[in-house]
Amino acid sequence: MEVTQGNMANLFTGLKGNFLDAVRDAKAPQDVADFVMEVPSTTGTEEYPTAALLGDLERLIDELSFTNLGEFMQSLRNVRYERGYSIPRDHVEDDNLGMYPLFATALGRRTATHPYRNVPNLFIDGFATAWIDGANVFSNNHAWPGGAEWDNLDNVPLTQAGFETVCQHLMERVGPDGEAMDLQPTHLIVGPTYWWRAKNLIQRGLVGGGNTNIHYESVKVVKWSRLRGAAERYWFVADQSPEQPKCIVYQKRSGPEFVSRTALTDEPVFTAERFEYKAAIRYGIAILCPWLIQAVEWDEDTTTTTP
Repeated sequence: MEVTQGNMANLFTGLKGNFLDAVRDAKAPQDVADFVMEVPSTTGTEEYPTAALLGDLERLIDELSFTNLGEFMQSLRNVRYERGYSIPRDHVEDDNLGMYPLFATALGRRTATHPYRNVPNLFIDGFATAWIDGANVFSNNHAWPGGAEWDNLDNVPLTQAGFETVCQHLMERVGPDGEAMDLQPTHLIVGPTYWWRAKNLIQRGLVGGGNTNIHYESVKVVKWSRLRGAAERYWFVADQSPEQPKCIVYQKRSGPEFVSRTALTDEPVFTAERFEYKAAIRYGIAILCPWLIQAVEWDEDTTTTTP
Protein backbone atom coordinates (compact mmCIF):
# COMPACT_ATOMS: atom_id res chain seq x y z
CA MET A 1 0.00 0.00 0.00
CA GLU A 2 1.28 3.42 -0.88
CA VAL A 3 1.79 5.48 2.26
CA THR A 4 -0.36 8.53 1.64
CA GLN A 5 -2.45 10.59 4.00
CA GLY A 6 -5.62 9.34 2.32
CA ASN A 7 -4.65 5.67 2.66
CA MET A 8 -3.69 6.13 6.31
CA ALA A 9 -7.03 7.83 6.99
CA ASN A 10 -8.82 4.87 5.41
CA LEU A 11 -6.79 2.40 7.49
CA PHE A 12 -7.63 4.30 10.67
CA THR A 13 -11.33 4.41 9.76
CA GLY A 14 -11.36 0.65 9.25
CA LEU A 15 -9.52 -0.12 12.50
CA LYS A 16 -11.71 2.30 14.44
CA GLY A 17 -14.78 0.61 13.00
CA ASN A 18 -13.49 -2.78 14.18
CA PHE A 19 -12.80 -1.29 17.61
CA LEU A 20 -16.22 0.35 18.00
CA ASP A 21 -18.07 -2.73 16.76
CA ALA A 22 -16.34 -4.77 19.45
CA VAL A 23 -17.18 -2.16 22.10
CA ARG A 24 -20.84 -2.26 21.07
CA ASP A 25 -20.99 -6.05 21.18
CA ALA A 26 -18.96 -6.52 24.38
CA LYS A 27 -20.82 -7.98 27.33
CA ALA A 28 -19.88 -7.66 30.96
CA PRO A 29 -18.64 -10.99 32.38
CA GLN A 30 -21.52 -12.41 34.40
CA ASP A 31 -19.24 -13.51 37.23
CA VAL A 32 -18.66 -9.85 38.09
CA ALA A 33 -21.71 -8.13 36.57
CA ASP A 34 -23.85 -9.46 39.43
CA PHE A 35 -22.05 -7.04 41.76
CA VAL A 36 -21.84 -3.87 39.65
CA MET A 37 -24.15 -0.87 39.32
CA GLU A 38 -23.39 1.37 36.31
CA VAL A 39 -23.99 5.11 36.65
CA PRO A 40 -23.07 8.08 34.42
CA SER A 41 -20.46 10.58 35.52
CA THR A 42 -20.29 14.24 34.50
CA THR A 43 -17.34 15.51 36.54
CA GLY A 44 -13.91 14.49 37.76
CA THR A 45 -15.12 13.23 41.14
CA GLU A 46 -18.58 12.04 42.12
CA GLU A 47 -20.07 12.01 45.61
CA TYR A 48 -22.33 9.20 46.85
CA PRO A 49 -24.60 9.66 49.90
CA THR A 50 -24.02 6.23 51.42
CA ALA A 51 -26.46 6.97 54.25
CA ALA A 52 -29.27 6.92 51.68
CA LEU A 53 -28.70 3.17 51.26
CA LEU A 54 -29.02 2.45 54.97
CA GLY A 55 -31.92 2.27 57.43
CA ASP A 56 -35.63 1.63 57.02
CA LEU A 57 -38.95 3.37 57.55
CA GLU A 58 -39.90 4.07 61.16
CA ARG A 59 -43.25 4.28 62.89
CA LEU A 60 -44.21 7.92 63.32
CA ILE A 61 -44.91 8.51 67.00
CA ASP A 62 -44.22 12.19 67.49
CA GLU A 63 -41.92 13.88 65.01
CA LEU A 64 -40.39 12.71 61.77
CA SER A 65 -36.68 11.92 62.04
CA PHE A 66 -34.26 12.89 59.29
CA THR A 67 -31.03 11.26 58.10
CA ASN A 68 -28.33 13.71 57.10
CA LEU A 69 -27.31 12.50 53.64
CA GLY A 70 -24.23 14.72 53.73
CA GLU A 71 -22.81 12.96 56.79
CA PHE A 72 -21.63 9.68 55.28
CA MET A 73 -20.40 10.57 51.79
CA GLN A 74 -18.15 8.48 49.57
CA SER A 75 -16.03 10.28 46.97
CA LEU A 76 -14.98 8.49 43.80
CA ARG A 77 -12.49 10.00 41.37
CA ASN A 78 -12.44 9.08 37.71
CA VAL A 79 -9.20 7.57 36.41
CA ARG A 80 -7.99 7.33 32.81
CA TYR A 81 -6.72 3.98 31.51
CA GLU A 82 -4.87 3.79 28.18
CA ARG A 83 -2.95 1.38 25.98
CA GLY A 84 -0.86 2.35 22.96
CA TYR A 85 0.25 0.32 19.93
CA SER A 86 2.34 1.11 16.88
CA ILE A 87 2.37 -0.27 13.35
CA PRO A 88 5.72 -0.16 11.50
CA ARG A 89 5.63 1.86 8.30
CA ASP A 90 7.11 -1.12 6.47
CA HIS A 91 4.05 -3.21 7.31
CA VAL A 92 1.84 -0.63 5.63
CA GLU A 93 4.04 -0.34 2.55
CA ASP A 94 4.20 -4.14 2.23
CA ASP A 95 0.44 -4.64 2.82
CA ASN A 96 1.26 -6.79 5.84
CA LEU A 97 -1.94 -5.75 7.63
CA GLY A 98 -4.03 -8.92 7.77
CA MET A 99 -3.98 -9.30 11.56
CA TYR A 100 -4.59 -5.68 12.45
CA PRO A 101 -8.41 -5.76 12.22
CA LEU A 102 -8.33 -8.64 14.71
CA PHE A 103 -6.07 -6.58 16.95
CA ALA A 104 -8.51 -3.65 16.86
CA THR A 105 -11.45 -5.94 17.65
CA ALA A 106 -9.66 -7.53 20.61
CA LEU A 107 -8.57 -4.10 21.86
CA GLY A 108 -12.15 -2.81 21.72
CA ARG A 109 -13.41 -5.80 23.69
CA ARG A 110 -10.69 -5.45 26.34
CA THR A 111 -11.28 -1.71 26.69
CA ALA A 112 -15.05 -2.08 27.09
CA THR A 113 -14.72 -4.80 29.74
CA HIS A 114 -11.76 -3.28 31.58
CA PRO A 115 -13.86 -1.88 34.47
CA TYR A 116 -15.34 -5.30 35.13
CA ARG A 117 -11.95 -6.99 35.06
CA ASN A 118 -10.93 -4.56 37.80
CA VAL A 119 -13.64 -5.80 40.16
CA PRO A 120 -11.59 -8.66 41.70
CA ASN A 121 -8.79 -6.15 42.38
CA LEU A 122 -11.22 -4.09 44.48
CA PHE A 123 -11.87 -7.12 46.67
CA ILE A 124 -8.16 -7.94 46.95
CA ASP A 125 -7.25 -4.34 47.78
CA GLY A 126 -10.15 -4.07 50.22
CA PHE A 127 -8.06 -5.65 52.98
CA ALA A 128 -5.71 -2.64 52.92
CA THR A 129 -7.80 0.23 51.45
CA ALA A 130 -9.68 2.62 53.71
CA TRP A 131 -13.45 3.04 53.48
CA ILE A 132 -15.27 6.25 54.45
CA ASP A 133 -15.32 5.42 58.17
CA GLY A 134 -11.51 5.21 58.25
CA ALA A 135 -11.36 1.42 58.60
CA ASN A 136 -10.32 -0.80 55.71
CA VAL A 137 -13.11 -1.90 53.38
CA PHE A 138 -12.88 -5.34 55.01
CA SER A 139 -12.23 -4.81 58.69
CA ASN A 140 -13.10 -5.75 62.25
CA ASN A 141 -13.29 -2.06 63.20
CA HIS A 142 -16.07 -0.45 61.17
CA ALA A 143 -18.35 2.18 62.71
CA TRP A 144 -21.75 3.39 61.53
CA PRO A 145 -22.80 7.04 61.79
CA GLY A 146 -23.54 7.42 65.49
CA GLY A 147 -20.67 5.17 66.54
CA ALA A 148 -22.15 1.66 66.54
CA GLU A 149 -19.45 -0.85 65.60
CA TRP A 150 -19.66 -3.64 63.05
CA ASP A 151 -17.24 -5.87 61.13
CA ASN A 152 -17.10 -7.76 57.85
CA LEU A 153 -13.86 -9.72 58.19
CA ASP A 154 -13.31 -13.33 59.26
CA ASN A 155 -10.36 -15.72 59.43
CA VAL A 156 -11.71 -19.25 58.92
CA PRO A 157 -11.06 -22.01 56.39
CA LEU A 158 -13.48 -22.75 53.57
CA THR A 159 -15.12 -25.81 55.12
CA GLN A 160 -18.74 -26.52 55.89
CA ALA A 161 -18.28 -25.08 59.39
CA GLY A 162 -16.33 -22.09 58.08
CA PHE A 163 -18.93 -21.37 55.41
CA GLU A 164 -21.71 -21.52 57.96
CA THR A 165 -19.84 -19.18 60.30
CA VAL A 166 -19.23 -16.57 57.61
CA CYS A 167 -22.84 -16.76 56.39
CA GLN A 168 -24.07 -16.36 59.97
CA HIS A 169 -21.96 -13.25 60.47
CA LEU A 170 -23.39 -11.74 57.29
CA MET A 171 -26.98 -12.57 58.24
CA GLU A 172 -26.59 -11.20 61.77
CA ARG A 173 -25.43 -7.78 60.57
CA VAL A 174 -27.17 -4.84 62.24
CA GLY A 175 -27.46 -1.43 60.61
CA PRO A 176 -26.91 2.03 62.09
CA ASP A 177 -30.51 2.12 63.34
CA GLY A 178 -29.87 -0.98 65.46
CA GLU A 179 -32.18 -3.13 63.34
CA ALA A 180 -31.25 -6.32 61.50
CA MET A 181 -30.33 -5.65 57.87
CA ASP A 182 -32.02 -8.89 56.73
CA LEU A 183 -29.05 -9.97 54.63
CA GLN A 184 -29.03 -13.33 52.88
CA PRO A 185 -25.98 -14.99 51.28
CA THR A 186 -26.36 -15.23 47.49
CA HIS A 187 -22.76 -15.60 46.25
CA LEU A 188 -19.64 -17.48 47.32
CA ILE A 189 -16.56 -15.96 45.66
CA VAL A 190 -13.31 -17.93 45.47
CA GLY A 191 -10.12 -18.17 43.45
CA PRO A 192 -8.69 -21.17 41.58
CA THR A 193 -7.21 -22.67 44.76
CA TYR A 194 -10.63 -23.02 46.38
CA TRP A 195 -12.68 -23.56 43.22
CA TRP A 196 -13.17 -27.33 43.53
CA ARG A 197 -13.60 -27.11 47.27
CA ALA A 198 -16.38 -24.56 46.81
CA LYS A 199 -18.08 -26.68 44.13
CA ASN A 200 -17.97 -29.73 46.39
CA LEU A 201 -19.43 -27.72 49.23
CA ILE A 202 -22.28 -26.12 47.27
CA GLN A 203 -22.93 -28.09 44.08
CA ARG A 204 -22.93 -31.72 45.28
CA GLY A 205 -26.42 -32.96 46.03
CA LEU A 206 -25.29 -35.84 48.22
CA VAL A 207 -22.43 -35.96 50.73
CA GLY A 208 -21.13 -38.31 53.40
CA GLY A 209 -22.17 -41.56 51.77
CA GLY A 210 -25.55 -40.46 50.50
CA ASN A 211 -26.73 -37.79 52.93
CA THR A 212 -28.50 -34.74 51.56
CA ASN A 213 -26.23 -31.70 51.28
CA ILE A 214 -28.03 -28.96 53.25
CA HIS A 215 -25.99 -26.30 51.39
CA TYR A 216 -26.80 -27.62 47.91
CA GLU A 217 -27.23 -24.66 45.53
CA SER A 218 -27.73 -22.34 48.51
CA VAL A 219 -25.49 -19.73 46.87
CA LYS A 220 -24.00 -19.09 43.45
CA VAL A 221 -20.33 -20.11 43.29
CA VAL A 222 -18.15 -17.56 41.49
CA LYS A 223 -14.50 -18.09 40.51
CA TRP A 224 -12.19 -15.12 39.99
CA SER A 225 -8.80 -16.12 38.59
CA ARG A 226 -7.18 -13.00 40.04
CA LEU A 227 -7.62 -14.45 43.53
CA ARG A 228 -4.26 -16.20 43.32
CA GLY A 229 -0.76 -15.89 44.71
CA ALA A 230 -0.88 -13.82 47.90
CA ALA A 231 -4.68 -13.65 47.53
CA GLU A 232 -5.33 -17.35 46.90
CA ARG A 233 -6.81 -17.89 50.39
CA TYR A 234 -9.18 -14.94 50.23
CA TRP A 235 -12.86 -15.85 49.88
CA PHE A 236 -16.09 -13.93 50.24
CA VAL A 237 -19.79 -14.37 50.87
CA ALA A 238 -22.04 -11.61 49.54
CA ASP A 239 -25.70 -10.64 49.39
CA GLN A 240 -26.71 -9.44 45.94
CA SER A 241 -30.37 -10.36 46.13
CA PRO A 242 -32.77 -8.15 44.10
CA GLU A 243 -33.85 -6.05 47.07
CA GLN A 244 -30.27 -5.01 47.85
CA PRO A 245 -28.17 -2.40 46.03
CA LYS A 246 -25.19 -3.57 44.06
CA CYS A 247 -22.12 -3.52 46.26
CA ILE A 248 -19.91 -1.90 43.59
CA VAL A 249 -20.46 1.38 41.75
CA TYR A 250 -18.96 1.84 38.27
CA GLN A 251 -19.19 5.42 37.08
CA LYS A 252 -18.67 5.96 33.36
CA ARG A 253 -17.01 9.26 32.47
CA SER A 254 -15.76 8.86 28.88
CA GLY A 255 -14.78 6.31 26.28
CA PRO A 256 -13.98 3.76 25.16
CA GLU A 257 -12.23 5.72 22.44
CA PHE A 258 -9.74 4.93 19.69
CA VAL A 259 -7.37 7.63 18.42
CA SER A 260 -4.26 7.76 16.23
CA ARG A 261 -1.17 9.70 15.24
CA THR A 262 -0.80 8.83 11.58
CA ALA A 263 -0.26 12.15 9.81
CA LEU A 264 2.93 11.93 7.77
CA THR A 265 4.24 14.96 9.65
CA ASP A 266 3.53 13.53 13.12
CA GLU A 267 6.69 12.98 15.18
CA PRO A 268 6.52 9.14 15.44
CA VAL A 269 5.90 8.82 11.71
CA PHE A 270 8.54 11.35 10.69
CA THR A 271 11.33 10.23 13.04
CA ALA A 272 10.56 6.59 13.94
CA GLU A 273 8.75 5.28 10.85
CA ARG A 274 5.73 4.06 12.79
CA PHE A 275 2.04 4.85 13.04
CA GLU A 276 0.60 5.04 16.57
CA TYR A 277 -2.84 4.07 17.88
CA LYS A 278 -4.31 4.35 21.34
CA ALA A 279 -7.34 3.03 23.21
CA ALA A 280 -8.57 4.89 26.27
CA ILE A 281 -11.37 4.83 28.81
CA ARG A 282 -12.01 7.00 31.87
CA TYR A 283 -14.06 5.81 34.80
CA GLY A 284 -14.21 5.30 38.54
CA ILE A 285 -15.02 2.08 40.35
CA ALA A 286 -15.23 1.24 44.05
CA ILE A 287 -16.93 -0.90 46.65
CA LEU A 288 -19.83 1.29 47.75
CA CYS A 289 -21.63 -1.12 50.11
CA PRO A 290 -19.11 -3.26 52.03
CA TRP A 291 -21.79 -4.29 54.52
CA LEU A 292 -23.15 -6.59 51.81
CA ILE A 293 -19.90 -8.60 51.86
CA GLN A 294 -18.31 -10.83 54.49
CA ALA A 295 -14.64 -11.25 53.60
CA VAL A 296 -12.27 -13.98 54.71
CA GLU A 297 -8.50 -13.63 54.92
CA TRP A 298 -7.71 -17.21 55.87
CA ASP A 299 -4.25 -17.60 57.34
CA GLU A 300 -3.74 -21.21 58.39
CA ASP A 301 -0.42 -20.35 60.04
CA THR A 302 -2.07 -18.16 62.68
CA THR A 303 -5.50 -19.76 63.05
CA THR A 304 -6.31 -22.90 65.00
CA THR A 305 -9.91 -23.29 63.86
CA THR A 306 -10.75 -26.96 63.35
CA PRO A 307 -11.83 -27.69 59.73
